[in-house]
Amino acid sequence: MNIMECDSVALNFGLQKILSSVYVKCLSGEIVGLLGRNGSGKSSLMRIIHGTQSSESKSVRINDELLNGLTRNTIAYLPQRHFIPTFLTIAEAYKIYNVNSDIVVDIFKEFKSHLQKKPGSLSGGILRIFEIFLVAGLPSKFILFDEPFSGIMPIHIEQLKLFMTQLKIEKGVVITDHLYKHVTEISDRVYVLVNGKTYPITNHSQLHYYGYVREPL
Repeated sequence: MNIMECDSVALNFGLQKILSSVYVKCLSGEIVGLLGRNGSGKSSLMRIIHGTQSSESKSVRINDELLNGLTRNTIAYLPQRHFIPTFLTIAEAYKIYNVNSDIVVDIFKEFKSHLQKKPGSLSGGILRIFEIFLVAGLPSKFILFDEPFSGIMPIHIEQLKLFMTQLKIEKGVVITDHLYKHVTEISDRVYVLVNGKTYPITNHSQLHYYGYVREPL
């Protein structure tokens, strides 16, 4: 079992504190949900864990070993923005990243015809699915998914959720998305990020208490 932990994170934008007291733990074999309102710092936290954003301080560890700099060999990251270069076909991108495209077409068989297309000729939702599977196919111990369900058809979201529950058998997964019900349905543990701090969540009423949802169940 692999264990990823992140704490002692401090991130300021000018005089504004974005992250000040954060603790996130993820084990291989589980999905951890990270919730928070827009602007709460979720994406910044993921980039800090991945090593692509600097911060005043941080401690990111896997199996108690401190990680410094980029962590792409151990922690893969799906950013909110599209990242496949527009001049490549999907098949070429998968080849460059050394990921077998069968990982997608085994589940989304209708996508096979899209492999020879470039990102600009695909809908945002279909491109997002290709990006999700590309990141999932990387040889990492953990994966950070930042808004993976954005712009994706509901029927495809359900297929992705099933895929992620199978993926956690091999890797630890941290996921954040504004479609929070999908996140909580597949998560083994959940944190909410409020005022720069993370709080463990075990039920819906706590999401209401911390101001993430307006109405209790």
